[in-house]
Amino acid sequence: MTRETLKLTSPRQKVFDVLRDAGRPLKPYDILRQLDQQGTPAHPPTIYRALDFLTTAGLVHRLDSAGAFVACNHGAHGATAMLLVCQTCGAVDECDGAPFLAGVQHESAKRGFKPDLRILEIRGSCQACAT
Repeated sequence: MTRETLKLTSPRQKVFDVLRDAGRPLKPYDILRQLDQQGTPAHPPTIYRALDFLTTAGLVHRLDSAGAFVACNHGAHGATAMLLVCQTCGAVDECDGAPFLAGVQHESAKRGFKPDLRILEIRGSCQACAT
């Protein structure tokens, strides 16, 4: 799916806007509450369908460890994002994971293993929380 073929319906756009404006990871029910507070009530299946579409389109990333989603800030890296997740404050810094993932793929290939890794999460402490 290319960005040219994306069809951002109103519900998809609203879910994306909530994630983009939040600036932090949100779980699906957090998104639901945000939409309700904005006067745009939605049902859970609508949120999950929108998140599935937005994730497939590369517009949002799923943090597997937290069951939450964050808007993509760097469309140029495609599907090889590295997310640096602060365990203290929850901040997420996104960067290009391709160089690191190349090493993972190389080591995996030596062992005959095919990784299904598109997003890499690194948990730790952000600069503000580490000091």
